Amino acid sequence: MSGEPSPSASPSAPTAKRSALLRLLRFGAVGGAATLIYFAAAMAARWVGAGLLTAHATAFAVSTLASFLGHKLITFQVKGETARTGARFGLATAAIALAQGGLVHLLGAAGAGDLLIFLASSLFYPAASFLTHWLWTFRRPG
Repeated sequence: MSGEPSPSASPSAPTAKRSALLRLLRFGAVGGAATLIYFAAAMAARWVGAGLLTAHATAFAVSTLASFLGHKLITFQVKGETARTGARFGLATAAIALAQGGLVHLLGAAGAGDLLIFLASSLFYPAASFLTHWLWTFRRPG
């Protein structure tokens, strides 16, 4: 049970607000888990000797899979539509990844330490992800 009205129901204003708040809370929980996965994987990769961008790419891949599955199944509760949402998620993720990779590179070139670089990167991604996936990736047709 999602606690949200069916798509055919016309939710009242309080119900619509509650539904939006629940979605935002679910997004935060899934995004928070994916962010922690990213940060832990990046720091672990650096600990075993990976280069800065290799650590970022490894952590990004692991956390992206967790993010897609969590947002599809938990945040937006999309049943089916895996091809459509998966393709959109891939495109959106690529755009966000380019921006995030640029951030990591610029901070590294500026001499920032790993902790600052990966904290900044970990904060950037959820904000960009929420806006992109809410407004496009998981928006239902029609």
